[in-house]
Amino acid sequence: MAFTGYCFESREDIAPFVEDAETGDTKAWAAQTAQRLNCYVLVGVPTVAPNHPSSSTSSNPPYHNSLLVVSPSGALAGVYHKHHLYGTLTNDAADYLWATAGDAFVALDLPFPSSSPSSPHGSFRLVPGICMDLNERDFAPTSENALATFARDERADVLVVAMSWLDSEPPIEDEHEGAEETGDEWDDVRDVISYWVVRCMPMLGSGAALVAANRVGREGDTVFTGSSCAVELGDRPAVAQYANKRGEAVILAELSLPERGED
Repeated sequence: MAFTGYCFESREDIAPFVEDAETGDTKAWAAQTAQRLNCYVLVGVPTVAPNHPSSSTSSNPPYHNSLLVVSPSGALAGVYHKHHLYGTLTNDAADYLWATAGDAFVALDLPFPSSSPSSPHGSFRLVPGICMDLNERDFAPTSENALATFARDERADVLVVAMSWLDSEPPIEDEHEGAEETGDEWDDVRDVISYWVVRCMPMLGSGAALVAANRVGREGDTVFTGSSCAVELGDRPAVAQYANKRGEAVILAELSLPERGED
């Protein structure tokens, strides 16, 4: 939910910001960016179905925490609704205060853009996820690793997870202090990235890639942990690139996708 923020207290609180996935301002921005860069753009946004305008309060239209996938042509290639809502472990109900869970995880087969290096395959398989999807539903005490298991079974090439992942040890100082320091960057992010990789254990050895895009900074009293990364999930996971916990950053990573035989 890059343009709205994440911390809303009710349906009424978020109602002015929900969008139609196809025609909203966020989709328009993503389309322009995708066409300009000749790439896919994934961006999070709170959505409402087009036949249920946000002003229709009497019918209580479902709102979703959604991830748009926009193609290089600017077309909407897919919309994913967050399947595992966040909030029941803490006093802050977060998603449960306003969002309806999506029905299931999804996999999208997408053609490589012309900006990609030459590939023996004309398309790749993307599994999108949002934050809490990496955990078990409602933090259930199981080791199902549902999202990663789904991605493995679907033979995903890339698992992309958009995040508002909280910092378990928020800093006492202002979040901007030390944002440019680099000496202990890996020590700062190692535990967070390691946890995300552990949640992807069913995919280890597949050669697929995990791309985790997390926000930084504060929203009210909530502190986010940054640590965005791109990881190759081979027999030994390899972090191709990462950002630090506090400062805004753009990371560029070149990833090898799995070698696929003929199905």
